[in-house]
Amino acid sequence: MYVKLKEEFDISTCFHFEIKRHAVCYSLLIHACTFYISQDGVFFSCDNGTQTLPLNFQCDLLPDCEDGSDENSTLCEGITTFPCANGHHIRLDSVCNGIPDCKDASDEYDCEQSNGTFTCYATQVVLDRKHVCNNVVDCEFASDEIYCVKNTTSTYTPDPNNLLQHFKDISDDLSTYENFVRDYYNDHMLGRVVSEDPADWYGFAAYSSAPDYSDLEDVLKLDKNEIKELGHQIEDFVLDCSFDKQVCDLQRDFSLYHDDKYGNCFQFNHLDNINKSEEALFTTKTGAQYGLRMTLFLEQNEYISVYGRDSGARVVLTPPGLAAFPASEGFTIKPGMITSIGLKKKFIHREPHPYGTCLEDLEYDTPYGSSYYSKTACEETCIQENMLKYCGCVDTLHLEEERCMLLNRTQDVCKQLIHYFAGKQLLGCNCRQPCNESWYEPIISQSLWPSNIYLKNFLKQLHHQNKKTLDINDATSVSQNFIRVEVYYEELNYESIIETPATTFESLLSNIGGTLGLYCGFSFITIVEFVQFLFDVLSVAYLRSTTRRR
Repeated sequence: MYVKLKEEFDISTCFHFEIKRHAVCYSLLIHACTFYISQDGVFFSCDNGTQTLPLNFQCDLLPDCEDGSDENSTLCEGITTFPCANGHHIRLDSVCNGIPDCKDASDEYDCEQSNGTFTCYATQVVLDRKHVCNNVVDCEFASDEIYCVKNTTSTYTPDPNNLLQHFKDISDDLSTYENFVRDYYNDHMLGRVVSEDPADWYGFAAYSSAPDYSDLEDVLKLDKNEIKELGHQIEDFVLDCSFDKQVCDLQRDFSLYHDDKYGNCFQFNHLDNINKSEEALFTTKTGAQYGLRMTLFLEQNEYISVYGRDSGARVVLTPPGLAAFPASEGFTIKPGMITSIGLKKKFIHREPHPYGTCLEDLEYDTPYGSSYYSKTACEETCIQENMLKYCGCVDTLHLEEERCMLLNRTQDVCKQLIHYFAGKQLLGCNCRQPCNESWYEPIISQSLWPSNIYLKNFLKQLHHQNKKTLDINDATSVSQNFIRVEVYYEELNYESIIETPATTFESLLSNIGGTLGLYCGFSFITIVEFVQFLFDVLSVAYLRSTTRRR
């Protein structure tokens, strides 16, 4: 939306005129409010009434208006300019403001002398430069925001030839890099954000190009200790739990796992806990009452803005001991429902070399919380190792290495390219299928929970069990914050798929011997019969010749 101010305002009136909470007039530079305010920045109208130009085109010693009104001597009196390296001039107050106004960006070179500060024009208040052009007015007359013209068409495009030079040992095909730039690369257009560590959240929020702020997911970089402290705690998340009609021991039966996207995850009956206890938990009966039953508390009031865009619980079903990858596996269950998950176990046995290429050794060193092999863990590990090798950073908390920065264009391009290579299977990861693999096939059903008649009793029990739930007193709050889930076996038998060799080595030798015997026997008999036939022919011929002489 554009707002046009063409009237001649008294300066004092102009100071107090606000649009979107921001004062739009600057007393030392203007004598009339002739501005267009839009989401793309601040613009001014030339005196001829036919041109509208970005505000920082004023008083730069270069007439941009056809009538030259942008360089009016009265308007530009006392304005000092800065000569760019290419000969162009810009306003001196645009130098070292974190925004390249010269086409060659020479106004942002050697800016250490500014010590990363910005001085408000009218009041001379000194601000940290990160507060400039972040869509939040910090100076009294908005001088920290008024000249920030946002060019929404400006993008960064990597050079395929340059990428080829740096990554030619992965692929020397130029078309691979051209396809990456054209079809895969995503320029976040966050170049005006001041810093990522510490994060300039005002800037990220102002210049995010995604309507749901999904392009800011990689900004927050917490380590395992921070996630452990700030994420859901098991005693708050799991309000009640039973397995095979026995109450769960939350500390014994659940192990903590940290995920890059979902934070604190809790694994039930995981191998780490099995080793600590006398034996693994198991059930010998089917049905929900003999499975795992839990009530989960989502604590939506503690969600963090753009990082809490949806509510629910992510469920991943894996055999004990295998690493879970919630972002790429599993499914989400919604609050206000009881979700029943019936399981059917499946097993596959693949034949190793020489019949196939599966992996027999299931011991595997992975940073993802498991010492057992899975194809997904192998692929994720391979991606991170290549990212560390070529980019000097990783995008997971599971490796104690430098995290890739969103505002570091070199790292961001490299990170995206590594993921692109992985999708095209160019990294040479050699992640094979395991020879023996088990998995669970879920059958999911849902219904509303709790019922209206049960709600009162549920709230009474809830408030007694956890003090954090005292503010939840109605059906709407319950439906937004609680999940009931049941996981159980549909049947105790399982489906097994077993590869068997069509021909073993022994049977191959037997078949070869039999075939050779057949052909050898056939050949000898044929020769004898031919000799006998020849003998018979000669005998008949001899007898006929003897008869004629007589």
